[in-house]
Amino acid sequence: MVEASSIPGRRMSRLAGVAFASLALAGAALAQPAPALDDGVRLDPTGAACESFPERRLALVIGNGSYIHTSMLNNPTNDSLDVAGALAELCFSVTLLNDLDQVNFERNLRLFRDEARGAELALVFYAGHGIEIAGRNYLIPVDAQLARDVDVEWEAVDLDRVLRATAGANRQIVILDACRDNPLARSMQRSALTRGSNSVGLAPPGTVDNQLVAYAASAGNTAADGRGRNSPYTQALLNHLQEPALEINILFGRVRDSVRAATEGQQVPGFYNQLPGEPYFLNPGFEAPPPALVADEEVGSADPVPAPPAAPAASPRPALGVGLDAGDGRLVDGFLQGQLVADCPHCPPLVVVPPGSFIMGAPAGEFGREEDEGPQHVVTITESLAVGMYEVSFREWDACVQQGGCNRRPSDESWGRADRPVINVSWSDAQEYVAWLSRETGNRYRLLSEAEWEYVARAGTGTARYWDASPGTPCEYANGADATGRSAAGLRWPEDWTFASCDDGFEGTAPVGAFQPNRFRLQDVLGNVWEWTEDCWNDRYVRAPVDGGAWETGECGRRVVRGGAWNSQPMHVRSAVRDGIRDGTRSNNLGFRVVRSLEAPPEADESPDASSVEPDAR
Repeated sequence: MVEASSIPGRRMSRLAGVAFASLALAGAALAQPAPALDDGVRLDPTGAACESFPERRLALVIGNGSYIHTSMLNNPTNDSLDVAGALAELCFSVTLLNDLDQVNFERNLRLFRDEARGAELALVFYAGHGIEIAGRNYLIPVDAQLARDVDVEWEAVDLDRVLRATAGANRQIVILDACRDNPLARSMQRSALTRGSNSVGLAPPGTVDNQLVAYAASAGNTAADGRGRNSPYTQALLNHLQEPALEINILFGRVRDSVRAATEGQQVPGFYNQLPGEPYFLNPGFEAPPPALVADEEVGSADPVPAPPAAPAASPRPALGVGLDAGDGRLVDGFLQGQLVADCPHCPPLVVVPPGSFIMGAPAGEFGREEDEGPQHVVTITESLAVGMYEVSFREWDACVQQGGCNRRPSDESWGRADRPVINVSWSDAQEYVAWLSRETGNRYRLLSEAEWEYVARAGTGTARYWDASPGTPCEYANGADATGRSAAGLRWPEDWTFASCDDGFEGTAPVGAFQPNRFRLQDVLGNVWEWTEDCWNDRYVRAPVDGGAWETGECGRRVVRGGAWNSQPMHVRSAVRDGIRDGTRSNNLGFRVVRSLEAPPEADESPDASSVEPDAR
């Protein structure tokens, strides 16, 4: 009978699952608190010139992609993150929110309305599903079901409320990447009032004075979510926001032209401008452009454009989201992005991961979320990393033992050694291994920081798991508690344990690399074994590092573990799940993954480094 250790973590249900000594303890640990309201991530204006910038600019940026009752959208989290970063560079104070249910959507609109009073400019950006019903437009929270058309006013957010949330500012801009083809609109029951309605895209907005509303697709048409990191519309918007001295009509006109070209005419954005008559610049720029004609799309007027005001200085901070499209063959720090690197025949194979930014932590509405997974905050990884493609295996650990670098030969619980992940190792054992690997290779190996771990686990996704928006079952991507383990004769489970409905074929750990990789080519980041990280335990992300570094204060006798394991319930196999346990703990569901510095790369070359040892296929 195989038993999981009773690990003294904050949540026994996360780290232990088999043969609990007390079912009452397991049941108490499984109780889920109600999600807390979350005020989101706040981004202050960046760049030295913002300190003296004369305008007070506010932005509310929302990305809804993790829909519960309809298909998920891949890009809204990326879109919102990247737009938030771009606006902060343009001297906006930004509130960034993702995956809002209706309660939090409405609440944050009210908060923004109060904050926006008296501002020079209030801007709302929304990416997600939208719908038009009987001539009125609605934005869709992630918990909306919309079984009937009459439910929309109770479960969705009327666009007019979004427009009113900006009304206290001198200038108001609402940008909606929300014209996507919405499956809820196709499946809902319709009353006689809306049965003949087209419900494709959005209807023209009811704009008011001092307001500009921009749609990703013109009224009555749909917009694409896109196959890249961003939707075609958001990508074009980001590109043109970087161009200085574009008067706002020209800016949105160029966005329209870029999207039309990128989609071969299938998508044509629209915008509706009732801003005051004088020219206005989101990105003022440093130097005045020559006089130009401004074509107002809706009104058709043409006026000379004077020189713009002084621009905020460009910030040296990397733009949010840089380099998150893994596997495109770009050179990063002298290596090909996604390139495999191995320093020796018995060294763990590594994958080159680019720098970038992401939202760390879980949104308030994510199922299974607990208080230690927030508050959400933006973290920027400034340097590329060479990250273990797999969890460290017994084969690699045993090489350390044979060469005198590691003192213990841990038990494999009769599941096998070789390419199974090493288990029954403590945080101190893992430190012993990376120290030996550093001496052997002359390169600096270490454990991932907790922030680095979540960055490489998400691999550019904003969903609860990196496969949530992909076809297939969880058992194709991770080894967790499922039908195989549930029926195994040698395992005992708590009566109220939950299992994935699929079958991965492994009762305990699986050989590393047995499951589908994420977008960074990393495997088993979720499931199989919990992975030690470098960080001391802190029970919330209050004053957490935002540069990707390890958190070296807090309860340093306890260290953070991430990712879930072979015996973890589905709600604990998520990118944001975390726990803190004693650094001397050893268990049959605890292992680790390594990272190596790329401080001294070889000469950049389009072919793999000749000195690298190609790792064996697994």
